Amino acid sequence: MVEFKDIIKEKIETKNKKTKKREIVPKDDIKFRDLDLLKESHPSQPESDQDSIAIFATDKLDPDKVFKEALQYEEEIGFKIKGGINFEIGPVVNISEAIVDCLHPQEMLKPMLQNNHDTCSLLLNASSVRQPSDYLVAHMVNVAIFAIEIGAGLLYSREQLIKLGVAGLLHDVGMWKIPREIIEKNVPLDDKEFDMLKRHPEYGFEILSFLGEEYAWLTEIVLQEHERENGQGYPRGLKGEEINENAKIIGMADVYEASSHFRSYKKHLIPHYAIKELLNIQRGTFSPHIIKALIGRLSIFPLYSYVRLNSGYVGRVIEVNKDYPLRPTVEILFDTQKKKMHKTQTIKLADTPILYITGAVDEEDLPDLDAIVG
Repeated sequence: MVEFKDIIKEKIETKNKKTKKREIVPKDDIKFRDLDLLKESHPSQPESDQDSIAIFATDKLDPDKVFKEALQYEEEIGFKIKGGINFEIGPVVNISEAIVDCLHPQEMLKPMLQNNHDTCSLLLNASSVRQPSDYLVAHMVNVAIFAIEIGAGLLYSREQLIKLGVAGLLHDVGMWKIPREIIEKNVPLDDKEFDMLKRHPEYGFEILSFLGEEYAWLTEIVLQEHERENGQGYPRGLKGEEINENAKIIGMADVYEASSHFRSYKKHLIPHYAIKELLNIQRGTFSPHIIKALIGRLSIFPLYSYVRLNSGYVGRVIEVNKDYPLRPTVEILFDTQKKKMHKTQTIKLADTPILYITGAVDEEDLPDLDAIVG
């Protein structure tokens, strides 16, 4: 079992570790469709799908625009599924590729990003508790972003990260077949409703079957993302190595995202406590190396989360420290009375031993936040 204290003490040295290249689906050496071909317009595509493809063929990578376009296409997918119409997979691949390029730009793409903030703004969008009204749409985009980060922590290649993003963007497509009143219910589900909800991985498998054998890796991930290491998941009660590793990653990202965002039936947990909850409940539920990858990428105090120092001041994490997760770089925004600082100050806690974090702060408890962080 991975203990919280072990994660804090352990220096995460994934980058220096010699690891074997992981295949997304170890059992089947499935080649990924040529991304350039997917970008080409097809005469039979609806106009909206062509627009979704074209949006990423610009000379600038705009993470905020990528996030919004991802939300928009997720909505289109939902409408089509509810109408019994197949959607185009090309735009999903292109969106995933754009997310990967924003989070982990290759050298040739770095000039397309305005500054270092751009590479982090997708994580900021995904981590914010202020989400679009349709939680299912936002949830799938957020899970894709978090899954890509976990994959990066496991040293996945760019192609593997794109696959992981596609799986994240589509992992809950089966939920579009679940009655809306069950999804949006603001009290716990009864047994009958929960049994119905648990069918969504099978619905997702059926929905995506139109993609054929080329995307067998995707349908496998969607079917298995609620399976757990100890065999207590669903729909088939698979255990350990019986579960596709990428399904484990999506499952972890799914739980983390759901814990750290508001739902109609529960209050959100701030990211710090969402990670602590994962550690507390894991007990054989999640794979330890995937938990470590999540924490290694998102940190105990994730990027752009809010913290209180022992001085009483409140700030925002602007740089994580992978070697010392409890000592990130913090931008001080509020004084001890939660009043806005006239001039912000940046403190690198790793170089300032007399200061340390005493706890996480919920952004909803901070005044005039929009005016400060823009």
